[in-house]
Amino acid sequence: AVKSELRLRLLERAVRLGPSWLDSQRTGALTTLATRGIDALDDYFARYLPQLGLAVVVPVAVLARIVTADWISALIIVVTLPLIPLFMVLIGWATQSRMDRQWRLLSRLSGHFLDVVA
Repeated sequence: AVKSELRLRLLERAVRLGPSWLDSQRTGALTTLATRGIDALDDYFARYLPQLGLAVVVPVAVLARIVTADWISALIIVVTLPLIPLFMVLIGWATQSRMDRQWRLLSRLSGHFLDVVA
């Protein structure tokens, strides 16, 4: 239904812009957009949006259930949960310096390999 609505909006917009605009466009590009381009949104509508909804609803539902069962545990979770992104950033910074070093060594090694091959 969503894809049909998008196709309808695309056609209405093309008609609204008029024949002069349509003449300046490539027919193949518009046809591809109306068919394959909109069909390519299947994964977005069928997989991504439902998973996004679950990613929002499930943690809230779990936290609500924990609050009703044990409010102290819920308080601990609420206080420590924001620390996760902080630790991810710290780990990323530590990993970045190591990866930069490895990249330099790999670049030097590949340069040496090219010299040997030459």
